[in-house]
Amino acid sequence: MKFTVRNQIAAIWKDRKISYTEFFQQSAMYASLYADIKPDKVAVFSPNRPEWIFAFFSIWMNRATAVPIDFMSLPSEVAYILNDCKPEVIFIPKEYSEVFDKIEADLLYHIKVIIFEDIKEDFKKFETVDFEQTDMEKTAVITYTSGTTGNPKGVMLTFENILKNLEAVIDYVKIFTPERTTLVLLPMHHILPLIGSFIAPLFAGGTMAFAPSMVSEDIINTLQQNKVAIMIGVPRLYEAIRKGVMDKIHKNHVATMLFKVAKTVNSQKFSKKVFGAVHAKFGGNVQFMVCGGAKLNEEVANDYKTLGFEMLEDTG
Repeated sequence: MKFTVRNQIAAIWKDRKISYTEFFQQSAMYASLYADIKPDKVAVFSPNRPEWIFAFFSIWMNRATAVPIDFMSLPSEVAYILNDCKPEVIFIPKEYSEVFDKIEADLLYHIKVIIFEDIKEDFKKFETVDFEQTDMEKTAVITYTSGTTGNPKGVMLTFENILKNLEAVIDYVKIFTPERTTLVLLPMHHILPLIGSFIAPLFAGGTMAFAPSMVSEDIINTLQQNKVAIMIGVPRLYEAIRKGVMDKIHKNHVATMLFKVAKTVNSQKFSKKVFGAVHAKFGGNVQFMVCGGAKLNEEVANDYKTLGFEMLEDTG
């Protein structure tokens, strides 16, 4: 399982463009901060941000298992997870320092805390080399359930598990390619956005475009400014977007008639032309909408198809 340094942009955060060279250098720098510990597991407790992906990939560079933690978790939940799997290191943003003091008080062991803002920006001195994972049976990541029906439970995925998913959407069905940009929107402690928004684009040599928040204006701006080709979301997101689009269509008699015609014609090319304004709102480059986490309402999926979008569902 090999990740290759490429001569293009790996990630976009607001106005910042991060090349593959910088991504690998930053990750190597992060890895150097705790390589001496030779950790078995390392946690990341933070919202989506560039430092999140540097921290995560640094864990693999140090041949450790990554433990991404829901940034919305209560202190007691975080303490439970840490006590359960005992990562030796955790990455957090500075804004979480006070909260983590409470978490640390409930820990049954000592953990090294690395604060993003305290890391010195001297990444350029680090080598840029391809990364290869050869032990495919090793646990790559442990994700924890929400704990709504009891204590959170860790789900272990090996590199082999992840590679099979990558092959399905890169080799067998060519969704992720070097030319396509993927929207990073959902929190990456969930396995769908972790693989779909981060690991798959990186493995394929594509680009990640971060939406700075879940606010609709930030999402639309990210889509429009970065030629996003792949969106990854959950039913609630797609239902909300669809409602906004369909409300406007239903207020216009001509648009309503065209929607009925498009449903009958059942041609993506026709729909894209007729509903060009809708596609332009999404940036004009969206080729795939991927939905996971739960079953998408069939009517909602059909409406997207009528509008000329290709909706793919993750049923795994």
